Amino acid sequence: MFESSDLSLQLSVIEALTGVRTREAFCIALAGAVNRLAPFDLFMVRCLPNHAHQMRFTVAVKTADGRFELLVPDAEDEAAMNAEPDLLAEISDEAVYTGEAFKHAAAKYAIYHLAARKYAVASVLRLPLAVRSPFHVAILLASRTADAYSDADVQRLHHVMTPMCLAADNFFAFEELERQEREVRLQLSIGNVLLGVKTRETLSFALAAEISKVIPCDLFNIWFADATLRRLSLMPIVKTEDGIFTHIEFIPERRAELESATDLLPMFETAAIDIGENYARLAEHHPAYRQARERFGIQSAIRLPLPLRSGMMVAMVISSRLPNAYIDAHLQLLQRLAPQIGLLLENFFAFEKIEALRWQVEQEKLYLQDELSTEFNFAEMIGQSPSLRPVLKRVASVAATDTTVLIRGETGTGKELVARAIHDASPRRHKPLVKINCATLPAQLIESELFGHEKGAFTGAHERRLGKFELADGGTIFLDEIGELPLELQPKLLRVLQEREVERLGGKVIIKINARILAATNRRLEDEIKAGTFRADLYYRLNVFPVVLPPLRERREDIAMLARHFLKKFSKKLGKRITTISEAVIARLEVYDWPGNIRELEHVIEQAAILAVAPSIEVHDLLGSSVGAALGQAASGKMVGGGDSAAQFQGRTLDEMERDYILLVLSQTAGRVRGAAGAAAVLGMKPTTLDARMKKLGIRRDQIVAPKPAYKSPDTSGG
Repeated sequence: MFESSDLSLQLSVIEALTGVRTREAFCIALAGAVNRLAPFDLFMVRCLPNHAHQMRFTVAVKTADGRFELLVPDAEDEAAMNAEPDLLAEISDEAVYTGEAFKHAAAKYAIYHLAARKYAVASVLRLPLAVRSPFHVAILLASRTADAYSDADVQRLHHVMTPMCLAADNFFAFEELERQEREVRLQLSIGNVLLGVKTRETLSFALAAEISKVIPCDLFNIWFADATLRRLSLMPIVKTEDGIFTHIEFIPERRAELESATDLLPMFETAAIDIGENYARLAEHHPAYRQARERFGIQSAIRLPLPLRSGMMVAMVISSRLPNAYIDAHLQLLQRLAPQIGLLLENFFAFEKIEALRWQVEQEKLYLQDELSTEFNFAEMIGQSPSLRPVLKRVASVAATDTTVLIRGETGTGKELVARAIHDASPRRHKPLVKINCATLPAQLIESELFGHEKGAFTGAHERRLGKFELADGGTIFLDEIGELPLELQPKLLRVLQEREVERLGGKVIIKINARILAATNRRLEDEIKAGTFRADLYYRLNVFPVVLPPLRERREDIAMLARHFLKKFSKKLGKRITTISEAVIARLEVYDWPGNIRELEHVIEQAAILAVAPSIEVHDLLGSSVGAALGQAASGKMVGGGDSAAQFQGRTLDEMERDYILLVLSQTAGRVRGAAGAAAVLGMKPTTLDARMKKLGIRRDQIVAPKPAYKSPDTSGG
């Protein structure tokens, strides 16, 4: 007698379920069709994906006016739904629980216990659907009446089993097609977005924005670590109440706790869903999870390692404030996206590295241009004295190694020249020698100069800047006047020496550096250690291979050679034809003690070359110099043309002395520059060179004083 009514019911089920496109609509439509055969107060569609361990469900509740509305489950509902150790067995069989049977079921199954306590359910009918989709599906009818269901209800539902299963298959097939389309759109969107990403910060924002469209996401993080797993770097962003992602600022202590975390390998090797109690246990041991829970109320997460060929280890962590936010389908989606995201990250990091190298090359180029425009003290190491030979031997021995060298010596002994000689003879000679003078920079700038800074790291940091250690990568860094380094910066330099890594001011990334360290000082660092102004551990790190330069007074045999070298240099610079230094001058130079060492000798020869008229530097050309004053030449020395004594030059600059001397010679030649009797010939330089010097020194024709005529006695001859 059920044949005609069966057909009518089947048609009504098919009609009700045709065209539904969402699980919610499917649940409401199926509830309306089933309610014509069996009563209920709550109706549930339960789905368990194949090979999965988390139930997906949709619940409809019958209202007082007979309509059906969706019931939004809370965290307690989620937990009860997935509490059974064998979810498949729990939904695979038909069952009717009423009266005492329901009480036993409520004692056995968390979902029925919750239904009775929270929704006053007293009886349940469970019916599996034989579908071909990749799900195990069952419908659940729940009533607040104690004996609402019987086997007859099950039999009536069997009459519409076929259209229900067909409709379910069609719906899940459509859902799968939509899922695939969404996934393709997501892949295209991720690819398009990441192609325009230029920084790690925007990388996190771009990925979070796309992934949060399909997966719950309140906190998004990308973890970076090198192959040694010694350091963890994080790029976290959090979703605010208005749904916008924003960057998380860490206080230094919290960031240090995160980046020094140990036992990180599982985080970068294994994909996992951490929800509920499992997340709570993980948060007890891992600071990143603990801080996420404490600061942002995070209770569940998905962790996905990303395959990279570069050696960098990367993991993506997506977190939610809900305790059971994630299911296996979410992880499976991310795993399907992982190869594409990994490839895009490979390209991003390659671009980042290329940009860093390009910028470094530009910085090195600028630095080398500055260096080329700087006038170095020496073109080469000069000297053959017995006190210098052991130094040259030590320099030759250590140059080919990567050993740290501490160069010691008085001011002006040529410590920078030795550093350059070590670098030029080393395998690093094709990379830059980067120098920094620790005594010439304010304490607040030295750290930025050494380690670099990010844009906005401090007031005035308008752009990112590489530190000297990064500029010297692959080459050599020379730390001159290391004894002047402020005590508060010495631990940071020690860390660089020990770990071979730096972190820019305001930066979040640890940068490995490969630079040889050369340092120099004119101080006795042993005394500085006793005085508490220099760290002993830093001293021992620097003093691996000491090179001690002798003062010039201990290598007098080299003075003549050095003096002639400087004469050649300054003759060319001044455009004067001065070719020799008289033996009398050499003798005086060799007996002087040279407290300023080679630098002082260089300045004396430059001054003498300016004053010299003949092709040779003579004794009177030392007037006004430290040598002339020390040897008592000022009393007897006279300038060409009977000029004033050397006392007039004391405390004056070389430019002032040169200007006055050129004016004196011009006054002797009545202002004439060219010709055999002109000032250029008297000074031993080309007229064009003299014109250039006069222009540079600001000498004008109206400043030239005509010489006074020679004095003649009155004529008394009467004729």
